[in-house]
Amino acid sequence: MGKIKIPHKALGNGVSIDAICQQLNSNFQSFDFEYTPSERDSLHIKVSHPFEDFKYFTLIFKDNVWQSGSNPVFTSITEKIASGRFKKQTIEKQYISKQNDYLKAEADDLETIFSQIITNKSTYQSWKRLQRKIQQEPHFFLPKVAKLYQSKIQEKRLTASFILILLYYYNFKAQQVKKMLYDLLQTEHVEEIISLVIRAFSIRKEGLSEEYINLIYNFKFCENDVKHSIMFAFAGLKHEKVVDVFIEFSNDSNSEIRKTALFNLRQINKLTNTNKIKNVFQKRVGDTYQPARLEAILGLAELKDENSANYILKELETLNTQSALLLDAIAILGDTDFIPHLESQIEKHKNSDTRLSKLIQQTIEYLKK
Repeated sequence: MGKIKIPHKALGNGVSIDAICQQLNSNFQSFDFEYTPSERDSLHIKVSHPFEDFKYFTLIFKDNVWQSGSNPVFTSITEKIASGRFKKQTIEKQYISKQNDYLKAEADDLETIFSQIITNKSTYQSWKRLQRKIQQEPHFFLPKVAKLYQSKIQEKRLTASFILILLYYYNFKAQQVKKMLYDLLQTEHVEEIISLVIRAFSIRKEGLSEEYINLIYNFKFCENDVKHSIMFAFAGLKHEKVVDVFIEFSNDSNSEIRKTALFNLRQINKLTNTNKIKNVFQKRVGDTYQPARLEAILGLAELKDENSANYILKELETLNTQSALLLDAIAILGDTDFIPHLESQIEKHKNSDTRLSKLIQQTIEYLKK
């Protein structure tokens, strides 16, 4: 058990996965314990800044670099190398002062804490106190933030967003707070705030009515952070516009967005089997980005598409450490005709990648059951 240090650059909606990967792949000492990553190690990160249990990241070590992703196949051989909170060594400079001026005891007063937050004179400690106070005395903050979230000052709206999301998270007058977040989103133009608020709606997806889905859908032309938040909020929802936005994102120029969109389409397809989704998978089996391509192949395998076996055999020719989803697709089809092809891959990789060979062997054993 150990901790990793917070990336040097934190973004407004917490910590970005790009910042985390950039640090882990740099020469900066990222861990406070002895650790050398191995191929396909999975790192699970919980970000508690600026409030608890709101954002999670999963990284995987592939081709000697940390990147977004996980090891969902045969996870029993994936070691959990670290867990815990980030070391709070740098704080978002936009709304938390870097000065080491810790609050005095009298700052426990709600008015003092709130004043310091909105005047940008707060420390990390005051934000943590604010979080605790919101949980303990939420009734104090709702009227305070009612005007703040309509401010013309971006920093105040950002602060209001965090407070409203915490109130929503703690289920304090959830419908009223949700409506305030909705109103904020209707007039907001700063994508950092838009991304944060949209992601917050994932807290209670069952409450996303047609009205809310339509509003979120309208932000699909924003930058990548907002697109990721839209997919986070829409994940698992069975709705025509949700399907449409995932289909649109599956053609995005950003490879990670394409991959995530295809992953979400696979989850939706389990709820509603549509030819429209199947057509997307068939189109993306030729994607130049391997993780996206494998999501499409796995999607077709889950649909028992008659051509999925051919796509798998073609992909097996270039099997590598990033091909775990391909082995998933083979296991789903359960066709023993794949066994000779898999055995030849074990022979091919036996001296270069023992972990990949083990994954292939486990797939063969599964097919033989």
